[in-house]
Amino acid sequence: KKSGCRARKVSGRSVTTAEGATGRSLLGIEDVTERRRRHEHQLIQAQKMEGRGMLAGGIAHDFNNILAISLGYTTRLEGWKTQPEQIPDAIEVIRGAVGRGASLVQQLLASARQVEANFEALDLNALVQELHRMLGATFPKTINFVLHLQRNLPLVRADRSQIHQILLNLCVNSRDAMPKGGTITLETGIRDGEQLREYFSDATADPYFLVRVIDTGTGISQNVEPHIFEPFYTTKPRGKGTGLGLSVVYGVVHNHCGFVRVESAPGQGTTFIVYLPLKSARESAAGADAQVPALPQDAERDGAQASQLGEAEGKLRALGGV
Repeated sequence: KKSGCRARKVSGRSVTTAEGATGRSLLGIEDVTERRRRHEHQLIQAQKMEGRGMLAGGIAHDFNNILAISLGYTTRLEGWKTQPEQIPDAIEVIRGAVGRGASLVQQLLASARQVEANFEALDLNALVQELHRMLGATFPKTINFVLHLQRNLPLVRADRSQIHQILLNLCVNSRDAMPKGGTITLETGIRDGEQLREYFSDATADPYFLVRVIDTGTGISQNVEPHIFEPFYTTKPRGKGTGLGLSVVYGVVHNHCGFVRVESAPGQGTTFIVYLPLKSARESAAGADAQVPALPQDAERDGAQASQLGEAEGKLRALGGV
């Protein structure tokens, strides 16, 4: 791995010389980078299994709707030969449903890959938009999404699958904190390294990418907050979670030489902020243009797609399929 970060374990003990003198210490430094990465990889794979289980119910329901929409409107097309004005709308509904199914399949195939970290130039905005489309199709309809993406964001040097996984983990965490529904806001931007050093003294890059995941959920108490990144720590009932989600987030972000911060209070929602160094991204794009073209109207397009899918399900109800 060429992420530039090494993990070291320091141990020490006092020693006594042959003459009986004390007051001296023996320090040992062990490079545990590979061991830590193996543990992080195991946590990521375990979290993927948990994530698939949590999303399976929503995906199954969504595929059932997709098939019912396609079958229902295909059947109606035969009877609409005498009403040709109805046919274009029906075809558009079927096309949208099939596209929705294809997108879900691609997401499942991506999440099923078990690969080592592969650092490459990554369009962070495009990844967030892709995640938004997937979650909009699988999360409860009581969960609303808002995107605030900084335009012309440079490429980040990161492992696409792992960054997708940690953002999914944070969104699932937000969903579980809003059992009666609420809003998840996804933001991207750039933060000056000097400002970040107020929270993390070892933040050496300047500047950093940031991704915020903001929810309107129940919040985190002061007693719980210090433990949220510990492996297997969870406040959920037995069988509802393994406590791996946030520990995977912490491990992946650390492996990217980044940082993660949480802001929360009971009853006031929670904000997770992921910081990834911009310097390494620029180095990986040496000799190339690190800027990505602006994607105007992306948020509006996603909202329009969500609206069309909602209308399609309304038409499904009209067919008597739900």
